[in-house]
Amino acid sequence: MPDWVEFSNYQEALATAALAGQQSPAVGSPSKWFFRALALAPAWGALLQIFATEAWVALTHKHLNSYLHFWWIIVLANLGAAALDFLALKKSGRDVTGVDRGRFLLVPVYIFLRDQRLQARLLGFGVWAGSLLASLYGLLCLSQLYAKIVTP
Repeated sequence: MPDWVEFSNYQEALATAALAGQQSPAVGSPSKWFFRALALAPAWGALLQIFATEAWVALTHKHLNSYLHFWWIIVLANLGAAALDFLALKKSGRDVTGVDRGRFLLVPVYIFLRDQRLQARLLGFGVWAGSLLASLYGLLCLSQLYAKIVTP
């Protein structure tokens, strides 16, 4: 084929591009959708938790004393979103050396390392932390309201 290049020449071109601060041609940009879903995972996880609580009460006709019985839904939402984001990073060809080895299981650590690795100025970590605090505060307020309504 006329456009083929010897492997040694290709490696030299990649090394030269890396030294010049350019990305290699094989590296694509990861989908930002997965990272946005991860940054807001506590909020949409809390909404799923509320929905699951209401569905459980409607199906079983048993009242719960708070919305915090299905806390594990928020944890699963965060873990799932972190795993999908990690796979998207890896698939795009990005170097995931600093965030591999299962670190996506520790979501705040994963987001912090990911932001540092991609030089994102910790924006994702700040959005995730704010989303977590807002969802926990909302769930606590909702639980107190629910307890007042259910108890006679």
